[in-house]
Amino acid sequence: MKRRDFLKATAAASLFASSPSLLKAATSYSGKFLVTVHAAGGWDPTSFCDPKMNVPGERIINNWASTLSTQTVGNINYAPFADNDAFFRAHYQKMLVINGIDVKSNSHSTGTMNNLTGIKKDGYPSLAAIVAASNKTEELMPWLTGTSRPKSGKLIAPSTIAGSGALNSLRRLAKPNLYSTTRTDTYVQDDELTLIRQYRQNKVTPKIVDQTELAKQRAQFRNYLASTFSDGSFEQYLNLIESADTKGLSTSNRYYNQATSIIAAFKAGVSLSADIAIGGFDTHGNHDVRHANALTNVTTTVDLLWYLAEQFGIQDRLVVHMASEFGRTNRYNDGNGKDHWSITSGIIMSNNPGWGNRVVGASDAAHFAHKINFNTLQVDNTSGTTIEPKHVMTALRQHMNVDSQPASVKFDLSTSAIPDFFNPSMMT
Repeated sequence: MKRRDFLKATAAASLFASSPSLLKAATSYSGKFLVTVHAAGGWDPTSFCDPKMNVPGERIINNWASTLSTQTVGNINYAPFADNDAFFRAHYQKMLVINGIDVKSNSHSTGTMNNLTGIKKDGYPSLAAIVAASNKTEELMPWLTGTSRPKSGKLIAPSTIAGSGALNSLRRLAKPNLYSTTRTDTYVQDDELTLIRQYRQNKVTPKIVDQTELAKQRAQFRNYLASTFSDGSFEQYLNLIESADTKGLSTSNRYYNQATSIIAAFKAGVSLSADIAIGGFDTHGNHDVRHANALTNVTTTVDLLWYLAEQFGIQDRLVVHMASEFGRTNRYNDGNGKDHWSITSGIIMSNNPGWGNRVVGASDAAHFAHKINFNTLQVDNTSGTTIEPKHVMTALRQHMNVDSQPASVKFDLSTSAIPDFFNPSMMT
């Protein structure tokens, strides 16, 4: 058989015709992208989005409150601490602040589990895992994670965000026919590479559709064949990372690198959700200095997420959830640190939402959670209910349109009532 005829024959049996979805990134997904930013170690909302002034006659809650006052932009109060002012003034219209969340634990592991999954029970998946599992089609890396490994519930395998030093290795994967990522010459000519790929299709396709093969084996053949093709989405992902304007922030900083990688992956169609953790918040000593550094890492990273989303034109699809496993005590210890405190806050962000520039939930002057009437969102310490992570997570599942998906149903949070957090006509 002549080479030209062989190409025509193999093309006729090509998987391009039988399973075209294997050969391209999912372009049909038009839903929301989710990034959960976890402030690892337990942040201090009283120096962030639930600011507290010192109470006369009581121990000092915040040193900054001795000389400065709570700041307000729109309907949102914030502490004049770290780089909070720039962050809140830039993004307050995107924000729903939820204060007075009771995690019911001072344990790092339990608090993290509760805030990321909505339950103090091992084996439940994070919201980002549920979103990815519910919406993935053929994305190469539907669920991205940072250096930590959030809970998957065995729904989906996470893909670790590559550090800046791994980019060259990724380029080799994306363009394996190049001698070097810095050169344009190739191992084989384009038409020869086409011949090889079509031969693979012709050999592997019968095994994929053969019902006598085990399902796991058919999946392995399918994944093998998919790995040998590219529609350019992975190359686009790498190109976006390299060309992104990061506001002068160095991507050698792993947090900025993660932000860039996540938004590039969303834009390129290779991912749709991400969990990242930003550490440094377990400030049992030297609280003010260490916490200011950690908060700055969080706010600049989230700011970069939004800057890149706008740069790549996906800002209207992005949802960012900021949370931490618990708060810090309402006083300093003998080492000028703050210890674990079960009351915390969270922030949900979207671009130009009707429900933005609002605060729901509250805590008192000593940072004890108020109970809330879930129908009105007003403080009701007599017959109201304390906000817990399960309420926030259930509302977020609804907001991300995954609450009725099998992944959510399987991991039910058993919440009898949910505050109408996203009702723009109500706030606390």
